[in-house]
Amino acid sequence: MKLVRLTVALAAATALMAALTGSASARSFSVSNESLRATWARVSFTDPIFGFSVVCPVTLEGSLHGRTIAKGTYNLIGYITRAAVGLPASCTGGEATILQESLPWHVRYEGFTGTLPDITTIRVLVARASFRVHSSSVGATCLFTTRETLAEHGRLTFNREAGGRLTTAVLGGEITSNEGCVVGTRIRGRLSSGNSATLTLLNTSNDISVTLI
Repeated sequence: MKLVRLTVALAAATALMAALTGSASARSFSVSNESLRATWARVSFTDPIFGFSVVCPVTLEGSLHGRTIAKGTYNLIGYITRAAVGLPASCTGGEATILQESLPWHVRYEGFTGTLPDITTIRVLVARASFRVHSSSVGATCLFTTRETLAEHGRLTFNREAGGRLTTAVLGGEITSNEGCVVGTRIRGRLSSGNSATLTLLNTSNDISVTLI
């Protein structure tokens, strides 16, 4: 009888843990605002093989489809609607140009880091972004487009503090050039940045917060 009671207790505990885990994983995010603006003083695009390295200021603006985001991997949750790169004089190593006709860019949910409910970052993928980068040192101009595939995406990582406020954003990703642009060779560039200089509700200085629901 003791063995039976122990087995039943273990089964009940397992079912309870599974239910709790399922509830946690099914949670969604609630966002305080649907529109955002982020600026970076320095965003670099580099290729370590050919020494391709261009650094420019960048601004991105976008909107979400709603104030609730379901945590489903690769869900389309919004768009980047405006993207701007600094003038050549504000760049080092060359210059970059956004292909405005490629807007809006797709924003897809990727995941988060931290342990529920203490999430520290939220990651999204950015697809269909097209831009040209000219390297002065290499003497080449390359066209890049982030794809609807995991391996060729741009990435935005939003840093979140304990109270839920999004503090900064970080750009990243690795993207292969659309064509052979350096001695006839397609190159794989690396997009990277430090923390954004600003991250606010569009056209205001208001913070953005994300909570679990």
